[in-house]
Amino acid sequence: MNTLIIENFNNVTWDEWKKKFVSDAELQSKMIRNTLVVEWTKHCRD
Repeated sequence: MNTLIIENFNNVTWDEWKKKFVSDAELQSKMIRNTLVVEWTKHCRD
């Protein structure tokens, strides 16, 4: 099964969020395999 999750951050930068996401990798690996995280910016839509 594939899942797509789109998040919109207002009070945190991408770098801050990514650092926290990576720090929780061990816990996440117990629930989710093969996670792909990509930064999507306004520039990607142009």
